[in-house]
Amino acid sequence: MTNWSGGYAGVQFGHLKSDLDIDYEEDNGRTGFKSTASANASGAIAGLYGGYNWQRTGPWVYGIEGEYNWADANANAREVVVVTPQLFSDPVLGEYKAEISATAAIRARIGYANKRDLFYGAIGLAYIGYESTYENPSPAVPSRNQTGRSTGWSLGGGWERDFGNQWVGRIDYSYSDFGSDTIGSDTFENGNGFVFSGKDHTSEIRVGIARRF
Repeated sequence: MTNWSGGYAGVQFGHLKSDLDIDYEEDNGRTGFKSTASANASGAIAGLYGGYNWQRTGPWVYGIEGEYNWADANANAREVVVVTPQLFSDPVLGEYKAEISATAAIRARIGYANKRDLFYGAIGLAYIGYESTYENPSPAVPSRNQTGRSTGWSLGGGWERDFGNQWVGRIDYSYSDFGSDTIGSDTFENGNGFVFSGKDHTSEIRVGIARRF
């Protein structure tokens, strides 16, 4: 039966899916114009992870783990009108683009060991690096490009298998929620303003292999 105590470091590869809901709201002195879009980026990820486990007597394993992943996830979405006041009876709609370049997390883990297998759950803090762009053919609505970083919480779990000779493989799933964030805001020449805001969460599934030490 494997004793899981000790450190480990490895590499992982997988797939990321992001559900990014973007809202545009304009103060035009009347009822306001509002629109929304869902730029659901998806793509490949690859990264590094490492951590430390503690196991005393019995099957329970406790640990802490950190990871950093490079991502290539892209999407674009057409703007959809939610509120159209008289002033915008025939609005010129734009397009949102989203690109995720990196994710990271620090997670606490608790697992149950059964011979050479370890089944675990994990919870912690998450990070995402992204770029969001809004393009509108109307000269009255300037394009926006925002490179940002957001933090949130992460929840997941997985399965590890001891292959022997200090090598461990795994399948891991992580769900992260980054809440709402202001992507960009500005003011028109007439004094009216607008705000872009986004709400994002991601799902990642990864396969990894690590060396214990």
